Amino acid sequence: MVYDARKRPRDDADAAVGPVNKPSSRPVGVVGPANKPNSSPVAGMHVEQICSGLVVLRGLPLAAQQELLGEVASLRQAFFTADNEKTRGCRMMHLGKHFVGGKVRVETAVPTFIARLAAEASALAGAGAFDPDVAVINAYDAGARLGEHVDRQSRRGRAVPVVAFSLGDDAEFVYRRSWKKGAAERTLRLSSGDALVFWGKCRDLVHGMSRVAPGTSPPELRLEVLGGSARRVCVTCREH
Repeated sequence: MVYDARKRPRDDADAAVGPVNKPSSRPVGVVGPANKPNSSPVAGMHVEQICSGLVVLRGLPLAAQQELLGEVASLRQAFFTADNEKTRGCRMMHLGKHFVGGKVRVETAVPTFIARLAAEASALAGAGAFDPDVAVINAYDAGARLGEHVDRQSRRGRAVPVVAFSLGDDAEFVYRRSWKKGAAERTLRLSSGDALVFWGKCRDLVHGMSRVAPGTSPPELRLEVLGGSARRVCVTCREH
């Protein structure tokens, strides 16, 4: 049974991550479009604030989803198979800065369109200025999952967000505040065109992807351009 954060009471949502210093003036629990008229495809997305520092933006227009998928497809030769206990059945791609042999290298820069979407999503969510120079792209084939982990922090600390766009089939995003035994676990349903933004004390959330719901992708989104049996793509942006 999917635990839908949109139906969760406010105090339960905040309890999932504990007290957090709120960086945004948007009230916790608000669901609605931001009043920031511009030409960005992100501008009309609905803002769902789970708690301070954890926001889901819903409804990236299909045209922007298709363009985002096209950017990923143009780089599909960079995918490699990551088949271990945490990334079973998942193909991955690292763009921008990453560590090789203990040193930072850049082999393929983060495409401008992806970086711009992520920066605009950060601003809309209330996370502030964001200049992503790292993108990790996961393509989930049939039966794939992503085990619990914590994303690497930026050199600028917890204030710098993680922004993750979902494309394709719905997925259950599971998260908890710490690795401690008994830490409360919560689940968010993420659909194609949703963007997850987390920062501040939520920046260190332990999180993963427990399952993909087959057949829930928009039919206009042709994931076969990625090859294999990809059903879902997650584009996660960070600052080094």
